[in-house]
Amino acid sequence: MKKPFIGLTLALLGLGVYAYTSWLYPSNVESPAYPLDNPVEEKAVAQATSESPASLPLPAQSPKTQNTSKDFEQYDEHLLGYRVELTVKNTSESDGQAFSASPDSLLKFDLVLKEPHVPHSLQQGLVTNFTYQTQSKKGQGKEAASIDKMGFTYEYSVPQAYAKVDLLGLDSQHPLNVMSILLSHASFSLEPDHITLTSSIGLSDYRYTAKEHNLTRELIKFTRGESMEAGLMGGSEIQLQESWLATMNPDQLLESVESNVHFKTLMPFSYKKQGKHAGSGSMSLLQNIQIKLERFAPKNINFPPELFIANANNKQTVDTIIAESEKIKNDEEYRLLLKDLSTSLNAHQAYQVGIYLVEHKTVAEIAEMLADEQFTPDERQAILMALQEANTPESEQYLASLITDKTIPERYRAAGMVNLAYMDNTSQVAMDSLKHVYHEKETPMLSETALFNIGNVSNRNTQLSPDGVNTIEKAIEDTASGSRDRVIALQAAVNTNDPNFSGTYLKAMKSNDPRERWVAAIGAIRNEQTRETALNYVLDNENMVGVIIPVAKQLKKVPLSFNQQTSIYQKLQSEKDRDLQVAWTHLLVSNGDRYKNYENRLAQLSNQPGKEGIADYLQRHQDKAQP
Repeated sequence: MKKPFIGLTLALLGLGVYAYTSWLYPSNVESPAYPLDNPVEEKAVAQATSESPASLPLPAQSPKTQNTSKDFEQYDEHLLGYRVELTVKNTSESDGQAFSASPDSLLKFDLVLKEPHVPHSLQQGLVTNFTYQTQSKKGQGKEAASIDKMGFTYEYSVPQAYAKVDLLGLDSQHPLNVMSILLSHASFSLEPDHITLTSSIGLSDYRYTAKEHNLTRELIKFTRGESMEAGLMGGSEIQLQESWLATMNPDQLLESVESNVHFKTLMPFSYKKQGKHAGSGSMSLLQNIQIKLERFAPKNINFPPELFIANANNKQTVDTIIAESEKIKNDEEYRLLLKDLSTSLNAHQAYQVGIYLVEHKTVAEIAEMLADEQFTPDERQAILMALQEANTPESEQYLASLITDKTIPERYRAAGMVNLAYMDNTSQVAMDSLKHVYHEKETPMLSETALFNIGNVSNRNTQLSPDGVNTIEKAIEDTASGSRDRVIALQAAVNTNDPNFSGTYLKAMKSNDPRERWVAAIGAIRNEQTRETALNYVLDNENMVGVIIPVAKQLKKVPLSFNQQTSIYQKLQSEKDRDLQVAWTHLLVSNGDRYKNYENRLAQLSNQPGKEGIADYLQRHQDKAQP
């Protein structure tokens, strides 16, 4: 069973905003769990989120940061060691109310790197004396895990920059997946131009400044990576602030590092009742990360070959780093822990609550809790999360029964479908239950959410995929083009990531309904078999901003050909509509480094009369295009 840690989150540290999004959204933005509102409006121009960084106050200088060269130790030139402390503090805000997302997390370990002065594409590193601790709101700490020794590999370049960290099969939810981020904080360059560092959360461009033995750095640009994109709902915004202060040894390697990182993720949501818009809100996840590195001289260190073979760390699953806590003894303890869980969203607490529920409560009793207003909405959502985290056949059966129970408010039945679909080991029980809710057609919210998650289960479990694909194919056949039901069915098809829908997407791209074209274009572009045809069709025929913008977002991962770039540029030369100028510019600029072919010409074109849309877009995105 995989238990994601809210203390070290996927979108932020490669380990999961999962506990938040599992309630309201899917854990993968490319596979929605709830039906999306129509994003298409005639004159709606998608405003790209600014990801330009801001600055935090530098950490207070300790005596270590004021050393002179005579104070520095002499080290073994073949080994580089750091004692690492990494602290994570989480807070959530929902509709203006702040909650402490305890427990806080603390990682401590020794990091030993081999041959630190020799640039090489496959260097070896060791983690030793690893401990993972949590701190409750009451100040009670618990050591949750330990590892004696673990190997990994990386690339190294002088003077001190790390890349391509390979954790050799380590579970993706393990706290040590923070390694690529940690090593980016142990990197520096004194070149006058900026340096780009890669980590599990994305690409960061830095410029470093040296004053005697002290170093600081400025974050120039941050580009979210796939793991961060995967943990976010469409429309989510990321704000990133960082401060970094280091000292350098005369051997040109870092002596100490103190870094503060602040992430703020704003996640909007809306919900429906009886098919009508009932409300909307937002949730913010705030995460403060403190990283401290202190150099030490490793002694008696060896690098056993067996630690560096492929998949050497696949035994280090999340299960191995979660200590077995005392089981909940009674209902009083259960209610106290459930209350904590409703604000902390801690996966280990959720597991404890989930096991207690399946061992001590019947499905009928849990249904009563979900309908009982004495339990807060957050507590009822936490019950569903707990059943997912228990991840047993019994908890799957519980969730499958609860989503069909008409005595439970539909809000929690719909949320339960998401939890059921994103269990690690779904079976035919989950698929059959979701199909039952879909075919019942009680309310649009329930049937649409069920169909969406039939798609998600099909994507996550290849054995169940044929059943889910057949259900969605029939849903598409039974709905009329231009109807909301057709759009929902197409979105469910996209969730499956199944190539059998290729022809369906290409046909739907010719629909008169821009909503169908938007969804179909995304599905076709994600499919390698139809990508080229779909892109060319958009370039030749599309004139809706609400279709072009979503396509542009897909092209962050799919490069345009030179001819396709030329076609977009020619459109911009003749396009008079301001909003379409913005959309086509977005499409061209979103194409990453290959956009550089047209950077200068696009800047010149933006200065011509009647090209205000191009100028506006470039002004808002100076980090990607400089006029």
